[in-house]
This record gives sequence, C-alpha cells and structure tokens, in this order.
Amino acid sequence: MRCIARYTLAAALLAALSPAVARDGWQTMDFRDWRYMMKDAHAAYEREDYDKAFKLYARNACLGDKSSQFALGTMFLMGQGTAPDGMRAYAWYKVAAESGELDYVKALRRIEPLIPAEHRAASDELAADYVARFGSKATNVSCQRRAEAGTKIAELECKPPIDPRTAKIEVRICELPAAG
Repeated sequence: MRCIARYTLAAALLAALSPAVARDGWQTMDFRDWRYMMKDAHAAYEREDYDKAFKLYARNACLGDKSSQFALGTMFLMGQGTAPDGMRAYAWYKVAAESGELDYVKALRRIEPLIPAEHRAASDELAADYVARFGSKATNVSCQRRAEAGTKIAELECKPPIDPRTAKIEVRICELPAAG
C-alpha cells in the first residue's frame, strides 16, 4: 500500500513540474503540431502569404525558435505582414543572434550601424527586453547544429522542452502588433 502511495505522490509531483502543464501566458500543444506550424510558416512565407507567415512566425518566435525570430525580424524590416519597424527588426535579430548562428550574427552586424544615434538607446532597451522575454534562458529552448542523414550541410535546429510522457510542449502566447 505504501508503495502505491509513493508512486501516486511521485506521479503527482512530476505532473506538477512537467513542462506540458499550462500556465498563464502559455498554451500546451503537441510537439508534432508545433513542427507542422513551423513548416506552415515557412510555406506561407514562400507563397508570399505574409499575414499568415507573420502570425505563425510570431508564435514560434515567442516560444524561442531562432529561425522564427530571424524570419520575424526580416518581416519587420521589410514590412511583410506588418508595418515596417526597424527597432523591432533589430530586437528580433538580436534574440536570434544569441544562438551564435553565423547568418543571424552577420545580419545583426549589418543592421546595427544603420540605427540612428538618437534611437540607439531605445533600440538596445527593446532588444534587451526581447532577449529577456524570448531568449534561450527565458524559453528553455535548446539549439544545436544538425545535418540531415547523408549530407554534411548542418542547420540550426531549436526545440522546446518536450514532456517525454505526452510529447507535449508549452507554447508562449505573446502579443505582437497586428499584421497589415
């Protein structure tokens, strides 16, 4: 009887500490559905359906996915699916570049000198806020370079913590400017 009570208590504690348990500002979803959402975002962008791509990239960027953060920064820079906003573009590039991915770091270095001196402090403050809210430490997303089987071309792959019992993840819900 004691053994059953211990297992029940252990299971309850694991459930309480599980990354799949929803909290305020977070939504629980299947990891597989999140991967589909990533693919849908890329496909929408390729089709030039910028409104849809912006919404999907925004959800994934808030979760901590570096490629989505970079894509969102580009969309803010180009005014695709949203009004152009150089400060937000810089902030999202800054968050994506924390991964060390060379393309992201290069893009950040190209955009930094374009920020007028009078906007530098505000841009740095916004970027610091985004890193604090959506960076790797805040989202617990882990990134590593992976190559597809049979190829030597490695790409950055980021994944949120996955509950091994349920294959669920928590997706951060965040508010971004409306598309258009």
